[in-house]
Amino acid sequence: MATRRIKVKGIRKSEIDTEQLALVYWLQAKRMLRERREAEAKAKAKRKGRTK
Repeated sequence: MATRRIKVKGIRKSEIDTEQLALVYWLQAKRMLRERREAEAKAKAKRKGRTK
């Protein structure tokens, strides 16, 4: 099987600021936690609805 090479034009990378990286991780964790809590609340409401 022949392999193809794809040329990609990129953006020059500059040094990543650790404070910005920490903020990104914090915001991602906050979003994941909110989504998990919403899913758990929906599951709990669904269970409550079935028992009645």
